[in-house]
Amino acid sequence: MRQLPTLLRAALLSLAGVSLASAQGSFHTDIYSDSALPGSGTLAVFVEYPDKYDSRHRAGAPVVLYSPGGVTNTGSFGPDQILEGLVELGFVSVRFLLPGGSFATYSSGGIYDNRSTACTSAMRDALLYAAGRATDTAGLTILDRVAHANLNNVGIFASSNGGPLATNTIALHGKALSLPHWLVGWENPSCAQTIITDAGRPDLDPDSATDSDGNGVPGDDGKNLSYYGYSPTTLAIDYSSIIRDGQILLLDRDGDGQATFLGPPGNPRYDVDGNGILDIDEDFPIKGFMYDDGGGTRLYLSRQARAACDDLGVALPGTYASTEACAEYWRTRENAGSSYFAGRACPQTAVMLIYSEQDHVQVADDKPHIAQAYMGWQAAGNWARLNPDAAYIGLAYSGTFGGAVPPGTPDNAANCPLPANMIGSAFPSNVLAGKNYLTLGGCVEMADRLEYDKWNNDL
Repeated sequence: MRQLPTLLRAALLSLAGVSLASAQGSFHTDIYSDSALPGSGTLAVFVEYPDKYDSRHRAGAPVVLYSPGGVTNTGSFGPDQILEGLVELGFVSVRFLLPGGSFATYSSGGIYDNRSTACTSAMRDALLYAAGRATDTAGLTILDRVAHANLNNVGIFASSNGGPLATNTIALHGKALSLPHWLVGWENPSCAQTIITDAGRPDLDPDSATDSDGNGVPGDDGKNLSYYGYSPTTLAIDYSSIIRDGQILLLDRDGDGQATFLGPPGNPRYDVDGNGILDIDEDFPIKGFMYDDGGGTRLYLSRQARAACDDLGVALPGTYASTEACAEYWRTRENAGSSYFAGRACPQTAVMLIYSEQDHVQVADDKPHIAQAYMGWQAAGNWARLNPDAAYIGLAYSGTFGGAVPPGTPDNAANCPLPANMIGSAFPSNVLAGKNYLTLGGCVEMADRLEYDKWNNDL
């Protein structure tokens, strides 16, 4: 197994109160799932576990199911620093391939549907297996294979776009399963407009090393200044200037009726005046996702962008999905709103949402993707927090900061009102490169809280 960097391992082992297990074990297996039809009817599963459990979790090794990020990503069994780190910290890690997915010689049956109902059904069945309530094709439960797994401490780690997948799975199946016990989400998008990045994205930043908009965060200057607010389920974006110029769909904010950019069409730069941001009078490109729904591959926009094209008479070719098709596509794939229904379905699920000043996809200062999900879980009455408790962050970083909490780190109490300054409440991205500390510390905190029944807002 690939080893974590020494400081990271030492700090987190100190955090978890464990000594490093002398060895780890793993196995591949298959589980039955109706989501894996047509085809084999089975999903490929990969489990890693500590051979010798020696930690503060006296009831056994907590189990964490991984919800993978990406849009076209169907999962991987390759090296993963976070999941391997969790195993070293005494967790059982469970991964699975989504329907139609393959990795090396392993594969899952079925057809990949871009994180819709086939994928949520697959995650339901993987969660049942992780919790010891389903057998694999050999007739064995996870407890038969890993006797020290604690099936009363089962969580989900949802990376990026794995957040909507996990949340929608809980919303659809959580009531019947009473699972998971906890959820840790890392920089998850929420509504379609955040998944598509209608509000801006890092790759539009003209100079990611320079803080051109003066908010203290370099790398987030690819903002769409036509975005001006959010509700629990949608973003308020002015699409009134939307046009199509050849293959480019854009907000024509300079009003010249065409896409205006510098550089070649394959690598356009929309910061025409060179001030390092996309001004309100400079064009902004609109993206979509390609998907074959059985009737051919078409481009799916956010519902709001697609409806604006209809309202403004923008002629789109048949390669674009219709407004109705876009609405149906996002109904089962976005997260905004579904976090509330997930919380209502599974009120015992405790939630942690992890985010930093510099997000890997989102650039809006008010972090609407985090706000929408957090407000939904809170409205449902679930225990929820923004980022790990400072006690866990400080210990996780002890190898670098000598035990002190990194400078500028906010300590958000659990169940706090949504912060008015979301950047101010975020983990300072410039403190250390890499976000593995936050995720590992977050999973350890959630498993600790469940193990010791400590749900006070501030540790």
